[in-house]
Amino acid sequence: MNPEFEDYKFHNVYEFAEIISGMVDYETGFWNYDKQQFIDAVRKYNKISLLHIYIYTQLLNYYNKEYSKNGDCFDQDEYDKWIEIGNAYGVQFKSKLKGDFYKWYKKNEVVFEELFQYIKDEVFFILFANHSFLVKFNKIVADEIKDEDRIAGLTFPKEMMNDDGTVKRARIPQWVKDAVFHRDHGRCVFCGQDLTKVYTHSNAVNFDHIIPLHKYGTNDPCNLQTTCEHCNKSKNDREDNPQYKYEPWW
Repeated sequence: MNPEFEDYKFHNVYEFAEIISGMVDYETGFWNYDKQQFIDAVRKYNKISLLHIYIYTQLLNYYNKEYSKNGDCFDQDEYDKWIEIGNAYGVQFKSKLKGDFYKWYKKNEVVFEELFQYIKDEVFFILFANHSFLVKFNKIVADEIKDEDRIAGLTFPKEMMNDDGTVKRARIPQWVKDAVFHRDHGRCVFCGQDLTKVYTHSNAVNFDHIIPLHKYGTNDPCNLQTTCEHCNKSKNDREDNPQYKYEPWW
């Protein structure tokens, strides 16, 4: 079967990725998000991951706040930027800019929601490969689960939770294993051991939770990494920092 490819545009996508990365650096938690979608992503491995949810909602939150607070600082150049981005993704805005920028944004809020559905996938494509980002992101997710004040109104079904408030383990689907294995280049993220079995057949692949489930980790593709058997067993409860070394192109 031929692989499926996405026609990503990557139009201004690094600007959006930088916004999300900055929010994670500042430990900005989830807010104004779809709670049921969040629960589904925590419960079992879902192709709409927690990072997809975070990217989409935080971009909407960011621009709504930015334009409501500083709308008078934006002019035709900002409008032209969004028109160009919209054209790249085949999304058309409903009206032209006339006066206050925030009013124009609010009139086109539904259009921005549609546009960020496309953009979130491309930002995810970039950030899913950034291991240090994923460590910080999963700590935010863990705080979201264990902090009752932060998740006010968010109720997890009893059948998916342990008595201590942590999430029960779910089976890892093959599509998740394939994605994580290829993202980590078939190597142990701690010691760099080759796990492809091209050169040796003795190294078993382990799929390790970045934030352990008993520390409020989740059953989410973004919370997994590949390790060798030795590193996985020796890690135990330590907050090890994986090496995450990258091989230069040349």
